[in-house]
Amino acid sequence: MATTTRFDVDVSFGVTLPGADGHHEKHVTGTIQAAGSDIVVNCDSPEAFLETGAKHQTALRALAEVLAAQGTTISVEGPGGMVVRMGDLQGPLVQRLLLRSRHIEFGPGIKLTSLLSAGGASRHADSTLSLLPPSTLSPMLPTFRRNIVRTVTTTNFGYGAGHPRLAYVLDSERWNGSAPRIFDLTKKVTTIGSAQESDLVLPGARLLHAEIRHTPEDEYVLITHGPASTGIDPKHTTAKGAEGGVLLRSGARIGIGEWRLAFFREEYADHGRPFGGRAGGEWAHQRPQPPRKIYREEGDE
Repeated sequence: MATTTRFDVDVSFGVTLPGADGHHEKHVTGTIQAAGSDIVVNCDSPEAFLETGAKHQTALRALAEVLAAQGTTISVEGPGGMVVRMGDLQGPLVQRLLLRSRHIEFGPGIKLTSLLSAGGASRHADSTLSLLPPSTLSPMLPTFRRNIVRTVTTTNFGYGAGHPRLAYVLDSERWNGSAPRIFDLTKKVTTIGSAQESDLVLPGARLLHAEIRHTPEDEYVLITHGPASTGIDPKHTTAKGAEGGVLLRSGARIGIGEWRLAFFREEYADHGRPFGGRAGGEWAHQRPQPPRKIYREEGDE
C-alpha cells in the first residue's frame, strides 16, 4: 500500500550542462514547485530529461516505482507543456507496453518509438549529464524509515560563527521607513547606551543601558542596566554563568527607549534546533546533539 508524502517546495534553479563531442555547454533554468504529493519541474530545456529517459530506462522505471510507493508524482514540463510524468499514476496502455512500466506517462507529441531507439536517443544528446537522482537516494525518502541508525547532527558551529548582529531602528512613530541599521557583534562584551564611548550609541538611552556578552559557551546574552523590553521570560532563558542575563536566539527583539532592536544569527550556528533551527519543524522528532564545546581564553577559570 502506497504511503502519502507531503512536499512544500517553491525554488528556482540553474544548471550548466557540459558539452560533449564538440557541443557547446548548455544552461538550463527552471522552477520546482509542490504543495502536497505532486512535484512539478518546469524548465526551459526539457529535452535534457528526454535524453536521460532514453539512456537510462532501467533507472527511470526504478525511480517511478519508488515514487509510486510513496504516493508521490513528479511532472517535468517545458514551454510546450508536459513532457513526462512519473510516480503514483496509471499510464496509457500503449505507453505501459512500450515503457514496461505503468507508472510513467509521456506528454502528447513525444515520439516514444524515437526515444526508445538508439538513434532517437542520440539526436537528443546535447549533454552527458544525467538529471536523474543518483542511486544513493534509493529509497528516495530514507528519513521515513524508522529502523535505521541516525547520526548525531548539530546547530553548533565555530565560536562566533553565523554573523551575530543587531538590526535596529526608531520605533514606529519615529521610523522614517528606511532600512534598519546593522551592528555586528564582534566583541566579547558589547556595550549599549547613550555614552559616546559605548560600542552601540543610542541617543535617549541611559549612559550604560545594556550589554551583550559573548559567553564561553558561544551564547549571546543580554544584560540590562536600565528599562528594556524583550518579550522573553528570563526564568526560561537564563544562560549558565551569565548572571541572570537573557539568552538571545535569532529573531529576539529588544526595546530600549524609543529604539527597537532585533538579534539575528544564522540558525546553523544559533545552538537552537538541529537541522538548521526551525527547519526541523515544530514538534518534530529531533536527533540528539553532541556536548557543546566550551571556548575559554588563557587564564580563565
